[in-house]
Amino acid sequence: EMRGNWPYRETQGELNWLVQGTCPNYAFSISQTASHQNNWRLVHKQAQQRILRHMSSTVESKLIYRRQDKKMQTLTASKLVTMTDSSHATNLKHDARLRSQTGILLFMYGNLVYWKSGRQDRVATSPQHAEVNAADEGVREMIWERLLLEDLGHAETGPSVVWWDNKGVIDNTLRTRTEAQHQQTLGRQADVQK
Repeated sequence: EMRGNWPYRETQGELNWLVQGTCPNYAFSISQTASHQNNWRLVHKQAQQRILRHMSSTVESKLIYRRQDKKMQTLTASKLVTMTDSSHATNLKHDARLRSQTGILLFMYGNLVYWKSGRQDRVATSPQHAEVNAADEGVREMIWERLLLEDLGHAETGPSVVWWDNKGVIDNTLRTRTEAQHQQTLGRQADVQK
């Protein structure tokens, strides 16, 4: 497939700049096209073009910041709310580096002020490990925001809230508990048979 004269890296740099300041909804798509900068193909060029077409069709859309969003107010009364999620990398053929994908959203007074979608710095050995890595990164960003609020004279007095998808951790805990109960049952059966 022919690549042509498409300025892939330059376009990627412009997309990266846009997502940092104005377009959090494109963070995942742009991080995916960024992973192919050194060896892009026609399909990656077409993905960039789709992103650009969609951006140009939504140029009038905007983020509106309010004192407190009603939906967020029902979730928590905290000034800061962090939401994290991850996708564990398991496809050896697709990604030999095995870096999981992390998504982070940080809300202040119910308004989105920080977002990230990108590869994790550490290799996760399981989906649970990937979730913990994402939560760790989200909490570090939240701590930085708390310190910033304190420096500005708006210190958060109560705890901040972190929402994260910990289904894998819960499932693992339940499985471990079930296995432990099974071992106890086996031990009791052995005692009865003696």
